[in-house]
Amino acid sequence: MDEWRVKDQSGDEGNQMKRTHITRSLLNSSTTDSFRRHHEAPISPGRLAHYTLALNAICRDPRRFHGHDLVGSLLHHESPSDQEFAIASLAACSSGAHVRKRQIRRLLDVADKTGAGQGGAGQIGAGDVDTLSTVLLALDCIVREHRNRNLEHYVKRPARGLARLQNPDGSFGSRTRSTALALQALAATWEEDPSWNHLSQESAPAWNRTAALLSLLSHQGSDGSFGGGDVVSTAEAALALAAKGGLGTIRNITCPSPPRPPSPLAAPGLGLPTDHASHGSAHEKLKDHSTETPTMATGNETLGDALVTYTLWVGSNISENLSLTLKAPANSSFYNLMLEAAQQDERFQFGSSSWPNGHYIHTIHGYREQPAAHRYWLLYRLHAVPDPSEPPPHHQLSPKGVDDLLVNNGDHFLFWYRKL
Repeated sequence: MDEWRVKDQSGDEGNQMKRTHITRSLLNSSTTDSFRRHHEAPISPGRLAHYTLALNAICRDPRRFHGHDLVGSLLHHESPSDQEFAIASLAACSSGAHVRKRQIRRLLDVADKTGAGQGGAGQIGAGDVDTLSTVLLALDCIVREHRNRNLEHYVKRPARGLARLQNPDGSFGSRTRSTALALQALAATWEEDPSWNHLSQESAPAWNRTAALLSLLSHQGSDGSFGGGDVVSTAEAALALAAKGGLGTIRNITCPSPPRPPSPLAAPGLGLPTDHASHGSAHEKLKDHSTETPTMATGNETLGDALVTYTLWVGSNISENLSLTLKAPANSSFYNLMLEAAQQDERFQFGSSSWPNGHYIHTIHGYREQPAAHRYWLLYRLHAVPDPSEPPPHHQLSPKGVDDLLVNNGDHFLFWYRKL
């Protein structure tokens, strides 16, 4: 994603990437011109909200934008559009403004109306997925920013409703942007509270982040963009792919105090895209970023040992089937288990890329992912040793990465090199 990635001086892509992608998609001089040309139609609340979020993302005060208080305008001019109202509420909350009870009630009504109470994927459209995702981001901000614990259970209901709207291919709705927004909303809420999953041996997770990410990546263009080159869709996708990224995390960006006022018509400090030698999809960028040689990591010896199996399958027809039984400290990461396996059997040696959100595995047993051919390493967590005659279904893909996936006694892990 050469054309869409920016690093700051420390090499961290976190806050800088959030600021850059949001700002590049939303910050432009035409908005400033609209404020100055009083004879033209006023800016819509939705566009005003996006502009407020963009200013917050680059540490500019939206309350003092060329003499205009954008936050005050958002609070006093409600849009009849549910989606515009939701994004306006998120922008106001992210700016530290108090969201009124009447506005919160409307958010809850919108969540019910768009299918959070009893929906199914076939009952609502892509626009409703976008609206429900934005409502969830706004409610989550209100709960966390204002410590309003009375609303916590109101966040769980739309989160579960949105999770049920995931399509069989991992996407949400019918548009790339809908999947990106749903990923942002669920990553900001669901994964921070694992008890919501109610995961058991008989049931699958209510939503699968890995499947959603793969679905999103499958819509990336050769130039790195998403949505056919649409800048806003690309920005939303980039935020969804970032670790703990998304519109809901803008309020957590560390800014100088007090925020600096905006400069005329431009955003100082906005970096330009870093030029890299290689081009291609997000997966290709991951594989070219860095490769590590496996070394043994120390586990937590006080938790006891877990006995697990680790299996490799190669090809959709499973032309190769390798398996190891390993002993590892309980609650150590699966990545540490992979390091141990690589030391015990050279066939399990692997290559990975190191990113702020953890390691990305691109090569195992000499087989490297081939994005052009849609061949990837997919990780499954199973309740029994995998049987080639009965391959695991799609919903058993691990929703977590190799660093976040913890090892428990009796686990069975499968890395399958296959075509999507």
